Amino acid sequence: MYAHIVFMQGDHRVVRCKDGLQWIVQKSSGERWVNLAFCATHSGLHREWTSRVEGPLPHPLAILPDHISKERTRNDPV
Repeated sequence: MYAHIVFMQGDHRVVRCKDGLQWIVQKSSGERWVNLAFCATHSGLHREWTSRVEGPLPHPLAILPDHISKERTRNDPV
């Protein structure tokens, strides 16, 4: 399991890249995850997520900061 999962919904998820420089929108494809979009800003993440998944931006993604922070880890409060 990937250590930097930010949010999962159905067959989509958002992870923080290992270097903490961007959020990655991914979709499950069987046993692996396929990268769909790379986002360094909240507005980019919002646009990419809502263009791929029905419904409004989920609360855990809506409250992320305007820009990704390298210091943030999976267990940090968002």
